[in-house]
Amino acid sequence: MTSSDELKPQSKSVRVRSIEPVSEGWSSVYQANHQVQYLQLQAEMDTLLLKLQTIERQRSMALSAR
Repeated sequence: MTSSDELKPQSKSVRVRSIEPVSEGWSSVYQANHQVQYLQLQAEMDTLLLKLQTIERQRSMALSAR
């Protein structure tokens, strides 16, 4: 990889994952809680990825302006 390759912004797609419906009863409460935690972590990860992509784009633009 050359230094010019390192400066090119990488295109990364954000994946949306589907959650299967939960069954009835106690296990559904337990599973629903984990689904909520999973979705919160997924949203946080997606947000961090977008921030990283923004920083990479800004860095790339600043270096190309030199």
